[in-house]
Amino acid sequence: MHAQSQTTWKMVSAGKLFSMAIKNDGTLWVWGDHPATSNLEVIPIQIGQDNSWATLSCGSEHVLLLKTDSTLWAMGGNQFGQLGLGNMMPVSLPQQVGNSASWVQIQAGCYYSGAIKSDGTLWTWGLNYTGQLGVGGLQNALLPTQVNVLGVCKSVSFQADHSLALFDNGNGAKLYSWGDNAFGQLGDNTTDPHTLPIQVFESAGSNFNWVSVAAGLFSSAAIRSDSTLWVFGSNGSGQLGSIAIGDQLVPIEMEPGSKWIDVKAGDLFCYGIKEDENVYTWGNNNLGVLGTGNTQAQNSLFLLSTLDKDINSFALSKSPTFSSTFSGAHVLALDVNHTSICAVGSNNVGQHGDGTTTSTSQFSCGIADLSSLNTLEINTFQVYPNPASTELHVFIEEGSFTGILRDLSGRIVGNYALQTGTNTLDIHSFLPGTYLFDINGSVKKIMIQ
Repeated sequence: MHAQSQTTWKMVSAGKLFSMAIKNDGTLWVWGDHPATSNLEVIPIQIGQDNSWATLSCGSEHVLLLKTDSTLWAMGGNQFGQLGLGNMMPVSLPQQVGNSASWVQIQAGCYYSGAIKSDGTLWTWGLNYTGQLGVGGLQNALLPTQVNVLGVCKSVSFQADHSLALFDNGNGAKLYSWGDNAFGQLGDNTTDPHTLPIQVFESAGSNFNWVSVAAGLFSSAAIRSDSTLWVFGSNGSGQLGSIAIGDQLVPIEMEPGSKWIDVKAGDLFCYGIKEDENVYTWGNNNLGVLGTGNTQAQNSLFLLSTLDKDINSFALSKSPTFSSTFSGAHVLALDVNHTSICAVGSNNVGQHGDGTTTSTSQFSCGIADLSSLNTLEINTFQVYPNPASTELHVFIEEGSFTGILRDLSGRIVGNYALQTGTNTLDIHSFLPGTYLFDINGSVKKIMIQ
């Protein structure tokens, strides 16, 4: 079952090489490189038949979900226990985490997870090699483990190696951090890592409360109760904005005098929304993820045209620090009427959901409408053997098409004229690795040995 352009969407979330969304009818959809099966889909396909999904959060290769009954579910990769199921086996369909029905908020980091219960307790699990779980030590956790901080957890943000959270002990929400701190992203005026939560530095005599947090790759951002935006950590890609020079070990105000209502952090870049509801982007611009129309990094704020987008719907992809490339970096949003999905940045495996694998540096809104695509139906061609070494056979059920072979960066390495029946392609000169074979938007992943 495929999504049509007239359908209505509730929310979107971006993984490393995939994207997911929930429709207003409570159904769940995925496209790009499926986080559990590695099937490639260039348009949204439905996962199961359940229609009780309330919210979701994508990590690099896994997904957390909440149902309308406040139960917690997970699916996808599980090599570090990030699904919280007590094992390290991947799951292709959502599976319930524990038996509790009191979960109210979820957050998927790159390879770890967290969730808040209705009593205000925070629980984390998965990868912990830098102490990003906040439970002491560096041991991975296969099951949810409570993070012990005095107060009620209001919100949390995870990325790759460090975590941010707001806890309110009755005197307003205070900002806490833990995990890696090589660039000062914990904001405690040191570069020392912490396996337990610490309170972010506040100048003498200050008594600010905090309202939102965003953990990026090597950097952090947070908004105070006076609507000012504060940033700290690495500024290697301009992700702290033009006011900062070099890395910052304590929070500094971004563009003093400005008032902000939201901030989101991704792979060395940020999106922020000011009180006038204008959206700004800054930082690394690999593959055009800032929506500027080019790929040049932005050390200062770029005003993004958002007249056709819901400013509250932006979702930024997450890549781990040990990733060799940010080739999957992309940003999603919903159009203002929630009838279509908007996307920018990498689309090398179809994570835009628009029926193509063409990356863009400007937002385009419009998921694929099958009536206008002239695509092959799924499974009307086969590619074998897989893996292959010298020859690749492509079977076409009917018609004449052009087959395009791409590497994972999206670069075209081969074009082939294909006819009805079996077509034999010479691949002996290609380097070993993973490639994508694309026929009119229908994509299959192949391995060359």
